[in-house]
Amino acid sequence: MTTSPHRVTEFATPADEFLAHACLTYGGDSPARRDHARALLAAHPDIAGASLHTAAALGSADVVADLLSRGQRADEPGGPFGWEPLLHLAFSRVGDGDPVECARLLVGAGADPNAGYLWEGLTPPFTALTGAFGGGEDAANCPPHRAATELAELLLRAGADPNDGQALYNRMFTADDSHLELLFAHGLGRPCATSP
Repeated sequence: MTTSPHRVTEFATPADEFLAHACLTYGGDSPARRDHARALLAAHPDIAGASLHTAAALGSADVVADLLSRGQRADEPGGPFGWEPLLHLAFSRVGDGDPVECARLLVGAGADPNAGYLWEGLTPPFTALTGAFGGGEDAANCPPHRAATELAELLLRAGADPNDGQALYNRMFTADDSHLELLFAHGLGRPCATSP
């Protein structure tokens, strides 16, 4: 798994290039990157079913269900960053499908609601919850997921740690504090049930 997704510039397949541009990387994010991902999808429609990762990024619940039923693992790293499908789903900013149903399917099949990676090797990790909430120092180019609240609620109910330091940091750059209500409702400020 790369700790520097924003530095990945060579891609083995159009599907990998799509994922790299569809997902927030917290380094050079912009609407142009997402437009590029959409253009790649239009030019290569087979990307939509190329893997569990691309299906998750697009919110394609039927494809996710089909691939899981055929034995693909919900926690299998893949794509250009070596991310699990749930991370591609949470950090994706393209797709018109049903990301919440995709997340439900993935978590039900064993995806870790606390999946994440260490950006540039730094802590705290960028988790699926971090991806859902978006934000950051370049908040204008890192919008929340279009289903941020519903996706975060599902992740928290599945066991995501509400004490997500990166999500809290990333959201402090805007006046919207709706995420705090959700996090407090799920235990922000208290030890996580999965903590040692």
